[in-house]
Order: sequence, then structure tokens, then C-alpha cells
Amino acid sequence: MGKTDDGYWRNLSEYHLTIDNDTQKILSLNTRYKARGGHYAFGARVTTTKGVRRVIWTHFYNHSNIAANIRNYGNDVAFITFPEPGIEMGPMNGEVEREWRTYDLNIEEAIQQFEPDNILLSVDYLITTGGDFDNIMLK
Repeated sequence: MGKTDDGYWRNLSEYHLTIDNDTQKILSLNTRYKARGGHYAFGARVTTTKGVRRVIWTHFYNHSNIAANIRNYGNDVAFITFPEPGIEMGPMNGEVEREWRTYDLNIEEAIQQFEPDNILLSVDYLITTGGDFDNIMLK
């Protein structure tokens, strides 16, 4: 973790999988929470008609009761972050390991929740940090 210039905490340990795909918009993956594995996040860095966007889904938002949001960092760069779909909001009260979950997330639709007139031009790379992931792909 590290603190950004604007005072936000950010996990600085992340993995990138270069994609450079301008046709597919659905992020598909399997993930699971491990009781001792801590929080994790997954998503993509994309290029849109309004600039660069990082679209992230994170388990941390669920357990910290943080609503989806967008943060603009200037120079046409913004981070759009969502709670992980299908996970209850609220504190982690002894959450146990769970089975693998499969997600098919439309990146452009996620962006358009905050910027309705923004168009996805390409997915530059996929992002993961922490957690267990498998079968990561674009559809």
C-alpha cells in the first residue's frame, strides 16, 4: 500500500496482463476469496473517447461499505472502482473460504454508469492484485 499525492491509499503491488484489444469488452474471470488471503482487486486499464480509465472491482469496497465511485486525476485519467459483484456489503465477520465465482463484466457498461457518453476504444491491459484468479480473458 502507498499513499497517492492526493491522499488516497492505493495498493502498489499489482499484476498487468497486456491485451491491446479493441474489439472485446467483457472481462471474464474466475476468482475466490481465501480467509487468510486478504483483499484483492481485478479490472482493466482502458482507452476511451474521454481518455484513460482504470476500471476496478475490489473485495475491499464490499467490507468497507464503500459505494462505486469515480476519481479524476487530471490529464484525462480517471479511476472507476466498484465493489465486487455478488458479495454482501458489510464487515468481514469471520468470512470463510468460498467456492470459485465466475464473472462476465461489461467494461464499457461499467464506465457508462459514471460517464454515459463515454465509449470504450480499447482494453490496454488487465489488472489483478492479491486473491486467486483463473481463466482471465476478454470476450
